[in-house]
Amino acid sequence: MEKKVYVYLTDAGIMKAVENPNTAMEFKGENSDIILADIECKFGYPVVNGEQIIVYSPTLMKLEATGEKIDDIPALAELYKKCSK
Repeated sequence: MEKKVYVYLTDAGIMKAVENPNTAMEFKGENSDIILADIECKFGYPVVNGEQIIVYSPTLMKLEATGEKIDDIPALAELYKKCSK
């Protein structure tokens, strides 16, 4: 179920999604805004079709850190761009 979550970029440029605004404030990168979004998240990552997605950039997304690049998900790419200052 989707709910309002806080989306931000870490200093390393990885997009995170959390339910707690204090967590977002504490861990957001210097060049990141915090965006309120209606998406599902689990363990700090956005979830699409039941899969956690690691978003490194608008054009680099993976299911696992060591996994292969997956096709870009336009909604996540747009969120990434909105977070980026």
